[in-house]
Amino acid sequence: MKKLICLCILLCLLASGCAPVAQDNLDKSDTTAGQDGNTTLPPSPSEQIGEDAAKTRLAYYEELVASLQEELLALKTAFYVERMEYESRIDTLQETINSLSSSTPPVENAPSFPFSYLLRDGGAIIQKYTGSAREVQIPASIDGFPVVYIADEAFAENVKLEAVTIPEGVVGMGWFAFSGCVSLSHVSIPESVKSISYGAFLNCSDSLVVRCPKGSYADGWAQSYGYGIER
Repeated sequence: MKKLICLCILLCLLASGCAPVAQDNLDKSDTTAGQDGNTTLPPSPSEQIGEDAAKTRLAYYEELVASLQEELLALKTAFYVERMEYESRIDTLQETINSLSSSTPPVENAPSFPFSYLLRDGGAIIQKYTGSAREVQIPASIDGFPVVYIADEAFAENVKLEAVTIPEGVVGMGWFAFSGCVSLSHVSIPESVKSISYGAFLNCSDSLVVRCPKGSYADGWAQSYGYGIER
């Protein structure tokens, strides 16, 4: 009987002493495995949340980059299309200009009015002849105003002038009006002329012939200077 009681006590002691050891061995085994890297521990809840947030942000930025790339491509395409349209329009306009230039005959410049003049008291005064014609017929009127006078040196030093016709209505000529016209050989002076100032025909051709009405002021003047006279 005593032997049986002792055996029971021994078994109880063995049972109570082995459980903690086994648990300790299990804990040590788990810890050792973690340190050796053979077993990965599951992440904590906070670590799991941080990883999900990082994945979400990465997905957002990837989507944003893709959207920006699409927008950039669309802008480049639109710019290219607009550029091609402008270049096409420029080419068309240039072709039109070239076509018009080649098909339209050149327009000759209209000759400018060769007289500078001054309007005074309802009449026009010839200030200067700017042309280069050999034979000149002074107009009887300018802008609706009758030509009444030829100013000082209006035709002076015009070496090309050979003949000039003064219209009816002109009443006089200024100083040296035709002086130095070395080629001037014929001048027609109307009856309306009542004064010819000093040197009006100084240094003109020695063969100068004056065409004028008989008995006119020009007739007497031409005779006094010894010029040839035509009626």
